[in-house]
Amino acid sequence: MLKQTLRLRLTLTFLGLALGPLILVAAIVTGQSIKVLKQNALNLQQQMVQSISIRISSGINGFVNELDVITGIKGFQKLSRRQQTDMLGALQMYNKALIDLAVLDASGREQLKLSRMKSITANDLRDCSQLDEFKAPRD
Repeated sequence: MLKQTLRLRLTLTFLGLALGPLILVAAIVTGQSIKVLKQNALNLQQQMVQSISIRISSGINGFVNELDVITGIKGFQKLSRRQQTDMLGALQMYNKALIDLAVLDASGREQLKLSRMKSITANDLRDCSQLDEFKAPRD
């Protein structure tokens, strides 16, 4: 009986000495793996955010360039209201992201407005002179 108890104790001690370091190493490696995976996930998120930011900036710059082309056309203000409407309508058809387009005079009053969402009448034209977008100088 004493031999069996001693044998059992020695077996358990050897198992403990053999498995203890393995369990400790596994715990350390798992902790390190979790840290690395978290860091990789953060890096991937940052790359995605940067990529999306670049796409958005590119899209906005594209819109600004398209509008610059329209406003840069010599004589745009001299065109008839119908011709101006046709030109802005063509721009809206070319670029589906443009929902509303408006032509403002130097004082900030809308002269012409097109919208994909609703019909615009002369009564819908508004004074934009107090809006920050109108007051702020363009770069």
